Amino acid sequence: MTITRDFITNADAAPMVPVSLTANWMPAITSTLGTADGAPVTNPNTFTDDNHVNLMRGSKRGTAVRARMAYPAAMTVTTPPAIKLFGRSGTDAWQILENRDGARTAALAVAADDASDGTLKYTHPSPTAHSWDCDGCDEVKAFVETALAGSGGTIALASVELKII
Repeated sequence: MTITRDFITNADAAPMVPVSLTANWMPAITSTLGTADGAPVTNPNTFTDDNHVNLMRGSKRGTAVRARMAYPAAMTVTTPPAIKLFGRSGTDAWQILENRDGARTAALAVAADDASDGTLKYTHPSPTAHSWDCDGCDEVKAFVETALAGSGGTIALASVELKII
């Protein structure tokens, strides 16, 4: 591999352009992690409430979605939420997006070393279990298939956040 100022050349001398995007975490599911939307969720059109936010990818954004959970720092999580993502473009029908592990749902498990801002903790997003290719979709929506359970904090303050990468 050869690195020049503008691109990297692999062993076959084909240029590879490194890409790096920045994006903010955006709330996708708010205040309802303590209740499952369904097991399984099959029709995203039945959820039009303000607690399920559609994430719009836009033309200058990345091609993948990453997810994490924000939860009260004082909370002891006994059951992490499991989420499912759907995607669509325009007026197309919704489709299920599989994560990079090939699964249709992903648990947002907590760890002792989760990042914290003092008020909330944030789960570490796995590059495979918590990452989904957008599959050409412009719109992504997340749903809860297993409800969050825990003690020592208010579940309604927990949320799922998504980021386009």
